[in-house]
Amino acid sequence: MSDDERRAARPQSMARLYRQALILVGALCVAATLAAATALFQRGYAERVDDTLQRMCAALAAGYQAQGADDPAGLAALLPDAQLRCTLIDADGDVLYDNQAGGALPNHADRPEVAAALQNGSGAATRESETMDRETHYAALRVDTPAGAQVLRVAQDVDSIWGLSADTLPLLLGAAVLILAGAALLSAWLTRRLVRPIDRLAEHLDTIEADVPYEELIPLARTVQTDRKLREDNETMRREFTANVSHELKTPLTSISGYAELIESGMAKPGDVPAFAARIHKEAR
Repeated sequence: MSDDERRAARPQSMARLYRQALILVGALCVAATLAAATALFQRGYAERVDDTLQRMCAALAAGYQAQGADDPAGLAALLPDAQLRCTLIDADGDVLYDNQAGGALPNHADRPEVAAALQNGSGAATRESETMDRETHYAALRVDTPAGAQVLRVAQDVDSIWGLSADTLPLLLGAAVLILAGAALLSAWLTRRLVRPIDRLAEHLDTIEADVPYEELIPLARTVQTDRKLREDNETMRREFTANVSHELKTPLTSISGYAELIESGMAKPGDVPAFAARIHKEAR
């Protein structure tokens, strides 16, 4: 944009720009807060589910060993919740028991929680569903039996972060709208409060430098005060010059008028007329 176009362009409203900036900051804060809160909630929720599964798995393993660890079907009597999936796997990965299986299950040796349990004594994993709205948490423990090492695994399906977000999305959107509305009202109030002292500066130009409300406006106030003082000094000089010129012009005209009246009235002697004419000519130069 050229200088002419910049001068011709309509000045922007500082109040509107400030208000828009506050609303934008509020919107970004709301978005960041919601994202952080959602992530923290999901993390805490997942940790709580994993901890619960680990304790349930330990309790089932203890009960299974107390039964003699020789009858996998005996696990059914130990399950506290029918929705909790319980799987017993041998050291080769073959499934010995599953309370929710409707048929033969594939080998589980490649499952990370099973491999970790066989190697380290315990393991855990989380896998998401294809639709991303649910995820399955697994907890596994190695159980040493007379027949060899086995892995007891429990699993539970829970809503994923996406599923939880879908359920709470209307509530979150409503809260966001209310927060943004509050931010808009607050920004309007703050804008009026910040701009009002600047508007009042125009009413006190004589003392603008003393009444400047903000430190950032001090250079502008000094410039305005200096310019105002310069204009006043120039006006004073102009008036003095005009008065002096008027006085200097008025003195010769008075003399010329006096000599002319003497000649016109006949009071001047004929011998003095040439002298008066010479003086009139001299004063007129």
